[in-house]
Amino acid sequence: MNTGADSYFERVLKFGYGTERAINLFNQYGSEEQGSHSVDRVLQEMEDKIRARKK
Repeated sequence: MNTGADSYFERVLKFGYGTERAINLFNQYGSEEQGSHSVDRVLQEMEDKIRARKK
């Protein structure tokens, strides 16, 4: 379990890759590449709802 492709280290790397894509800290992924569960998309939806209530 601690060696090879299914090791803890490889699992952490895979998890980190997924979170890096979702957070998109350095804007290296377009919205199409991020998928439907990106932090940017969630925050944009929240912002839109808040602005709609203010009107």
